[in-house]
Amino acid sequence: MYKDTNKTIHAHVDAKALDKVTRFFNATVSDILNELLQNARRANATAVHITTDVSGDTPTMTIADNGDGIHNPQQLLSLGCSGWERGVQCREDPAGMGLFSLANRGALIESKDWKVALHPDHFSGKVGAQLHSTTSIQGTRITFPLLEQEQGLSTLSDLIEAASYYYPLPVTLNERQLEQGDFLTKAVYVEEWNGIRIGVIPSHYNRVGYQSINFHGLLIPQSLPKIMHFDCFQSSNCEWRIRLDIVNCPNLKLVLPARKELVQDSFFHSLVKECQRVMFRYIKTLNSHTLNFKQWSEARTLGIDLPEAVSELHIFRPRTHDESLSDTTIESVSTDSVLLTVFNDEDTVTEHCFQQAIEQKDSPLHTLKLFQQYGRYEGYRWYDRLKRITSINFTPSAEDTSGYADALVDRIDMDISIEQQGAKPVNVTSKTPIWIESEFYCDWWDTRIWLAKEHGFTPESLIDFLECSGFHPSEDWNADSYETQREMFLTNATERAFSLLVSKEAALRERIIQTASEHLRWSMPTHSVALIRVSNDSVTVKLCHKS
Repeated sequence: MYKDTNKTIHAHVDAKALDKVTRFFNATVSDILNELLQNARRANATAVHITTDVSGDTPTMTIADNGDGIHNPQQLLSLGCSGWERGVQCREDPAGMGLFSLANRGALIESKDWKVALHPDHFSGKVGAQLHSTTSIQGTRITFPLLEQEQGLSTLSDLIEAASYYYPLPVTLNERQLEQGDFLTKAVYVEEWNGIRIGVIPSHYNRVGYQSINFHGLLIPQSLPKIMHFDCFQSSNCEWRIRLDIVNCPNLKLVLPARKELVQDSFFHSLVKECQRVMFRYIKTLNSHTLNFKQWSEARTLGIDLPEAVSELHIFRPRTHDESLSDTTIESVSTDSVLLTVFNDEDTVTEHCFQQAIEQKDSPLHTLKLFQQYGRYEGYRWYDRLKRITSINFTPSAEDTSGYADALVDRIDMDISIEQQGAKPVNVTSKTPIWIESEFYCDWWDTRIWLAKEHGFTPESLIDFLECSGFHPSEDWNADSYETQREMFLTNATERAFSLLVSKEAALRERIIQTASEHLRWSMPTHSVALIRVSNDSVTVKLCHKS
């Protein structure tokens, strides 16, 4: 145990830390550009000129500015001592490490009437660097070598153009003026707060590598608030994101030395809250919104009173395996509208049977205006007051409903329960022409088809119905192809439809025709006919010419 506990301890930097300066930065061209461009801006430059020379044995890049220059060259290799004037230090809290982005490469630095050639050993403090007098220049000029993989002109141009695009000073590359833009050009709404321009940007959902902050040309992929609105009224997933354009914000601090994320201190958390308020204030300017109830409540917590989400929902249509056939019609709801809250994600068969029931002209449900549920709206007053169907049960008029065989019965009743806030449940019975009985998550091959005598189906229309309601191809890696799965399903559906509506013999005949059509017809010569005789113990074939 350490006994001398009365002494104080102090932070210090060990000299051995200088041995590791070559690892403080990635030392990529982009990192070096970002650091040197920031230094030029802080030095009150009004323009930056970049030149590349890839013609010699040692290709180089030179970055020159017309700023105040470096007053004290002794501070060049002083890690953590920035040497900036007091106003810059108050505004940006510079770390005094930017020049060390060149530690892996070395550089020739010229400013005012002096120059110095720096090598990696100079940055680590192993040897001293000799200053030399030179012709006086305005500002600072820094030349550093390019690595072999960086010497492609198109690659270099892309990197320089990217680093300069949102930079606040004009930049030239080999005397060509580079294009520049406003970081918030695509913003639909902008507010300024504590020296930060906060913009709301419409964006596609889940964008990778989204650059959310512009720190004077340095782009930072910081995670910031966003609002997704995707389930009910968009054909694709969409969201609103925040972008920050830093103008003059002394309280904003970047994680050093790379400065690729923000320090998450109390100011950062206040900034996050303000970003949320800005998004909600933007939404308040719109005619309507589709925020879910949780987002709407969050806005109220932040002091932004929004109207409730627009009272519109998708009308009910049974789902199919082919999403392109799904009806996405949206309509306004009214006090007579009814929500369907009983179908789970896999229950498309029951949805189609329910649809058959309500389409019957004598059905008491025929005039109901049915809508799909949208759980994220739970909590809105207009949504919670809607009538909703909470249970659906089918009952065939068979004396014995046990067994697994498809059956034709006199009648099938569908019983539903309709509930509404502050009212007693209402039970309604309606006839339905069909019910496909299935256990939750059971396989199609284990279903049972019940048909009422007054069903109105033909074999062909029943096959179509079975495909729309029951065919759901597997996308597992080891599953058969879509075509194979559909062929197997339709074979089963055809056999069951003809067995129910015609006879088992007709079903067998259709299966033979279907098999021959799909697997034999294409191989027959143009002028030949095959006479096939099939029994349960043999198959004979006779080929002859067409007469």
